[in-house]
Amino acid sequence: MEFKQLRSFVTVVQSGSFTRAAEKLYLSQPTVSTHVQALEAELGSALVRRTTRSAELTAKGQEFYEFALRVLTQQDELLSRWEDDRQSVLKLGASSVPTDWLLPQVLPAFLRDYPQIRLVLRQGNSREILDGVRDGSYDLGLVGVETQEESLLCLELCSDRMVLIAPALPPYTGWTAETLTPALLQEQRFILREEGSGSGLHALAFLEQAGLKPEKLLVAARVREQDAQKKLVIAGLGISLISRYAVEAEAAQKQLLVFPLPGCDTVRRLCAAYLPGSELKPAVHAFLSAVRPIALA
Repeated sequence: MEFKQLRSFVTVVQSGSFTRAAEKLYLSQPTVSTHVQALEAELGSALVRRTTRSAELTAKGQEFYEFALRVLTQQDELLSRWEDDRQSVLKLGASSVPTDWLLPQVLPAFLRDYPQIRLVLRQGNSREILDGVRDGSYDLGLVGVETQEESLLCLELCSDRMVLIAPALPPYTGWTAETLTPALLQEQRFILREEGSGSGLHALAFLEQAGLKPEKLLVAARVREQDAQKKLVIAGLGISLISRYAVEAEAAQKQLLVFPLPGCDTVRRLCAAYLPGSELKPAVHAFLSAVRPIALA
């Protein structure tokens, strides 16, 4: 006994005809007839009297109809509750800058205003997050790199700016924006992010704009996490390029020196990525409504 058989039987009873039941269920009439016949064979009793114009219940059929109706009603209620649960879960992926800077500003008030929403948050680099949106692991991905892929849509949240950071130690304390030339940078050790990082991709692009070839850089370390990137610079291992939002606290505490990049367009975009052609569930709409005013402030 299968749910689809029960559904066909109940629809036949309610519509009074195998033909009309097939139309409502978007099935062929022989398929509906097969479903009802399978039930009758399993139960060992006729459920429906078939005439040329209608389908009428037998006494056993009436009893079984009441049972089938209860079962299908319970199935519908269960699936509805599960759908509500799915709609109230927000699977969010975020790269380092949105995780460290944007989400702490947004999430406390958002979860207070929407206590029914259960948040599932995962951090990764921009490439990992975009891959996760593409394969359905995330409803929404917050990343620091725009993508032109047709398989994804990107909604711009705000602009960011890349800056150069150095230890608050000699000789870096003697640097100024005017003395920070490409020739000076070429002599420095760099701390770079791993491949796939949005910040890392922008950093390499900005260095190339400044006339510095990535293959000629003295790379002291490549790191996965933004926190490790900052700590290595603070410790004096080298210099790095990073989002201005990521170093506000360290700059205020004078742990890091922050410089504009010479001769470069350092603006990049923070974006929310999602699948095109899919209906965004209410939890996603609620989050975007909450995050955009803060991002654009």
